[in-house]
Amino acid sequence: MPPKKDGGVAGGKQRNQSLDKQMNQIHQTNDKNGHSQVGRQSLRVDLEIPENRIIEALTKVGLDVINVTRLNRKEGNIPTSTVKITFKDANNQNTFIHTGLQVDSMHFNAEAASQNKKSVQCYICLQYNHVAKYCKTKQQKCTKCGDSHCIEQYTAANDAIKYNNCKGKHLATANDCPNFLEQENRILN
Repeated sequence: MPPKKDGGVAGGKQRNQSLDKQMNQIHQTNDKNGHSQVGRQSLRVDLEIPENRIIEALTKVGLDVINVTRLNRKEGNIPTSTVKITFKDANNQNTFIHTGLQVDSMHFNAEAASQNKKSVQCYICLQYNHVAKYCKTKQQKCTKCGDSHCIEQYTAANDAIKYNNCKGKHLATANDCPNFLEQENRILN
């Protein structure tokens, strides 16, 4: 399962990992409401433990939880043992990562989410921050000139190459495009 850009914290059965490693893996983003979010899709919480029991256990120890979501498999929408937890702030998430989750007599360690470190570019409209599957544009744009045709139908001379978003004389997929560099910088910061 690919890492999610938005966060949550996933709880899972005990693993031998140092606290320093866990704390160094914390990546923080803010959702549209300004809530801090962290997460990781590799740890597990038993399927028999429902989300409301997890919320109850976390609030019982004083953590401010916004949401708990059990992730499902893409094929068949089958629930998995992976749980994403969203906290109100970084203090709550760090405490949770440090202490883990205690439900009855079971203890589950937690880790921070890994973040997407690469910008995504739609190959239909050539814009950033979404992929073709979610593109609202139906007509494919040419990566050489930005017109509404596929690259195989490109007929202009090579000096006519320009990227419509930044008006630069390069392909829309060029790694030296100012828009691409801005997207990369935004993700890293």
